[in-house]
Amino acid sequence: WYRYWFALKGSQLFYFERSNAERRRGALAGCINAFRSKAIVATHPKRVMEIDLVESSGKTHVLRAESRVEMHFWLVALAVARKTIPPAKKFPDSHPTASSLTTATTAA
Repeated sequence: WYRYWFALKGSQLFYFERSNAERRRGALAGCINAFRSKAIVATHPKRVMEIDLVESSGKTHVLRAESRVEMHFWLVALAVARKTIPPAKKFPDSHPTASSLTTATTAA
């Protein structure tokens, strides 16, 4: 598992490397277009509080929440993001405004 810091802006889910300080974000590691992705709750008993975020290309990101409340929050936020029309052009590589979604992880 790799631990990332997340920011959701419109339909774009940005993920950043974590800096040495636990609560700070580092360099931009990637971006997922939530508009063209599906969020699927993992059902296997060993995958508690995990969400598979599947991109239209087939690439799957596994997000893990720290609580059921947080997982519910992620699912609602991703559902709203899926209904948000993506921007006509990509966001610049600058960091978007921070959100409080900071605890999910993704594996490549």
